[in-house]
Amino acid sequence: MRRRKKLSGSTQRLRTSLAVMSLGSCMSRHLQSGKGVLTKNHRLSLLNPILGQIACAIGTTPKWLRTHRRHQQVSDDRHLACWLLRQDDMPWPCLSYPLIAALLGMKNHTSAMSGARKVEKITSLKERAQVIVSETLERSP
Repeated sequence: MRRRKKLSGSTQRLRTSLAVMSLGSCMSRHLQSGKGVLTKNHRLSLLNPILGQIACAIGTTPKWLRTHRRHQQVSDDRHLACWLLRQDDMPWPCLSYPLIAALLGMKNHTSAMSGARKVEKITSLKERAQVIVSETLERSP
């Protein structure tokens, strides 16, 4: 099995900052309020409330979704989070795959794409996702 080359720090920072730039409206409001320049961590922290809503809907915590463990339950919850963050009709904004990957601490956007695809393919995950969507839409104003 071929090992993947580890990215340099500057490449990782560039990829993360490009992913986070899709949060334009939140960042522009922050900059217009005169609070100064946003750091990478601050830009990702703007998404923490969204991740908290996703984790609550799934029935877990944001820390659980960000962990690098590969247990079945952890990866299923992470896949559900990827799929939910891409849905248009939810109370939170639809995020790009690079932004989802940065938010969940994944290697790159293809991990988020793969997770969202797995929810579509695996029947048990799809059923669970549909229940979560219906419950979330009932609770939202």
